[in-house]
Amino acid sequence: MDIDNILKLSLKELGINFSKAQVSLVKEYLNLVYKHNKKLNLVGT
Repeated sequence: MDIDNILKLSLKELGINFSKAQVSLVKEYLNLVYKHNKKLNLVGT
């Protein structure tokens, strides 16, 4: 299962319907957070 399907299923379970464009934007955001977290520790672990 790829990240698109995981994201869509998770949102559906929460009762949130996202379009393909919105899923793409969320995926882009998550990639940016992941990228910058390596440098700045954005999530405070």
